[in-house]
Amino acid sequence: MKLPTSPLPFLIAVFLTTVTSTLAQAPSKLGAIGIEVADLARAQKFYTGVLGMKDSGVKYNTPVFDEIVLSHPAPNSGSSIVLMQYKTPQATPKSRIKLVFYVDNIKTTFDAVKKDGREIVMEPGTGKLGNVSIPTGFARDPDGYLLEFNSLASIPKPGAPPAKGT
Repeated sequence: MKLPTSPLPFLIAVFLTTVTSTLAQAPSKLGAIGIEVADLARAQKFYTGVLGMKDSGVKYNTPVFDEIVLSHPAPNSGSSIVLMQYKTPQATPKSRIKLVFYVDNIKTTFDAVKKDGREIVMEPGTGKLGNVSIPTGFARDPDGYLLEFNSLASIPKPGAPPAKGT
């Protein structure tokens, strides 16, 4: 039996096994984002050690690729990340992917990202929307994916009116 080269069937299985309890609470929820990484151990160390994600214990070893599923420490606190390392490097162009994180303290998170030697794209608080400074910061993970960091306090509350300009 030949396995498909797409990780989609495995992502669907992970989604169904890890978030079925939350489906009753919401009409739709993104269960996981899968990203291709060059070094599974290096990526896992970054996302767990620097960004505080947890190893969910879900791992797949297939003839095509290996996967590790990382989740947030608190239940229902966000989508999981599936780190995928192909056994034969894929000839795919670099994707324009951005992973958005909401964190307790942007400065503390950025200090950890810098200490890990990651590229800082935009320091928190240096960007502007019009003439309004924004606290958002951007960096890159070990594989070059763009990471956006926002304050947990900036998440809109259910039922709150939309922000001006949206």
